[in-house]
Amino acid sequence: MSYITYSNKIQYDIIQQMLKNDDLLKLLYYDVESPLSCDKLTSSQKRTLLKESKEVDVFQRIFTTRFDPDYILTSKNQIRIFKKYKQQYDNPYLVKVYFFFEIMVYRENEIIEDGLRSELILNELIKSIKGLQAIGQLTFSKDTIEPITFGKGFSGFVTYASVCVLKEENIMQ
Repeated sequence: MSYITYSNKIQYDIIQQMLKNDDLLKLLYYDVESPLSCDKLTSSQKRTLLKESKEVDVFQRIFTTRFDPDYILTSKNQIRIFKKYKQQYDNPYLVKVYFFFEIMVYRENEIIEDGLRSELILNELIKSIKGLQAIGQLTFSKDTIEPITFGKGFSGFVTYASVCVLKEENIMQ
């Protein structure tokens, strides 16, 4: 198994952990002032977070590509997850994989009953995937959390977690 294939599995595991966090999903899905008071998402609603639906006003909220300011189809809250690889020069058997998270909240949805939506999403994201195991443990650093604006209508945070994986000739299947 290549380290790229293995990192895809880690990304899949990250998304699965996120889908288990009801509060995170409510913050993404419900564009209301008190999303945490709303009902838990159904399986069907969870699926729409990952894929566009033909239903009216149902939009994907979790993406595996980075933000593109020229391609905004919706004013909905989003998390974008993408990867970057870096060879570990001090250890030729390892590649460090960085999983970047762009938390994007439409400005009109930012202030909610429980605080700032983007901060709550960030906290729930970290709670969801903290300690996820790969070859090593997926780790966040508080120094890596940056507030940011995305295009004209979004604000939020960019952060990343990293983990080392074995290069392909060393990964056991």
